Amino acid sequence: MPPSEPTGRLDPSVRYSAPVDRRSAILAASTLYAVTFTLPNVMPALVGILADTAHFSGKHLGSVAAAYPLGLGFMALSSFVWIRRVNFRLCIATGVLVLAAAVGLQKWWTDFDHVLTLMFVAGLGGGLAASPCLTVLGDGHDPQKNFGVMILISVLLPASALALMTTITGRLGDSGVFIFLAGLFALSLPLALLIPKGGRVTSSAASRAPCRSTGAPAPAAISLTSMIPFVAGYIAAWTFLERMGALSSLAHEWILDSLALSGLVGGLGGFVATWMSRRLQLRPALLLAIGATILTLAFLVIFRSSPVSYLLLVTSFQLWVNVNFSNIMTFIALEDRAGHLVGLIPSLQCFGASLGSVVAGVAFDGAGRWGVVAVAVTAFLLSAGLMVAAFGSARARTESA
Repeated sequence: MPPSEPTGRLDPSVRYSAPVDRRSAILAASTLYAVTFTLPNVMPALVGILADTAHFSGKHLGSVAAAYPLGLGFMALSSFVWIRRVNFRLCIATGVLVLAAAVGLQKWWTDFDHVLTLMFVAGLGGGLAASPCLTVLGDGHDPQKNFGVMILISVLLPASALALMTTITGRLGDSGVFIFLAGLFALSLPLALLIPKGGRVTSSAASRAPCRSTGAPAPAAISLTSMIPFVAGYIAAWTFLERMGALSSLAHEWILDSLALSGLVGGLGGFVATWMSRRLQLRPALLLAIGATILTLAFLVIFRSSPVSYLLLVTSFQLWVNVNFSNIMTFIALEDRAGHLVGLIPSLQCFGASLGSVVAGVAFDGAGRWGVVAVAVTAFLLSAGLMVAAFGSARARTESA
């Protein structure tokens, strides 16, 4: 396998710091990172609640969906300055507390301006916790395996939340969902104690290959940029999957159950990516997953969905998207020799999520599900083009070294 296309396997002779290699730290960081991205992953249900109870327009729904990742993105973007200087435990605990409080208050503050503000503040808290968590995972011995664990938990947690939402709304009403989510986030706080509190861990990235420059390597920078359109495409489609099912006259309960089950199966995407990396290089594996994602979205709009076909298609969508989340993050982690860039991944993801939500909201008002899918497909193709450029840059740098 060419050295320009990382495999995720690191030098077994290198000794890494004990706090990062402990399974408890990896599981804690994975779970807490999943907590910070639960809101975007349950956004289809929240969009449905706000559409039905608050009667928000498509533009308002898109803005609300964009506010949380926008706040998270701004906070995570600043991590380049502070990520190696702070107490990881304190950052994570403070961030989760802010996240839980801002979400819980939405039970009582329900007009558009208040919901928008609270979503943004919740995002700031999420960003304070997300960057340290992802840095711990990227520093570990095998980042692709660590990201696989994180991706699995990141879909299992919101999938479980989605599965419970029908029961919650039946007993506590629609606004009870926000109290439920706030309580779920607060329960994760003790996991912060398992994270290395100093935050100064030995970066495994330093052992991967010699680097002639101390700056951000071009392949990592390009692949970081590709996260913006990739997540924009994912969120554009995911946010309005509930509406797509509703336009096919599917029962609301079946739609939520299908989205929840798609998360349970789609969570295996990180491990599917690891399996594929043993048989394919990263570039063909990534392009294969992009093609499968686009084909899935095409079927969603070309054919009127039956309950079974809707379930199968949203599950396929989740699976292949998660395969490429793992592929892109692994490439970034293995190219990040200074250990500062992995912490920026949440910011690029969130800026993409905000962009995808807003553009998809406008597209949905103008062209329904066809507009949403057109936005998503365009974004996925742009991301694929950037990743091909990143692979080419890595190969050119290796050949010239």
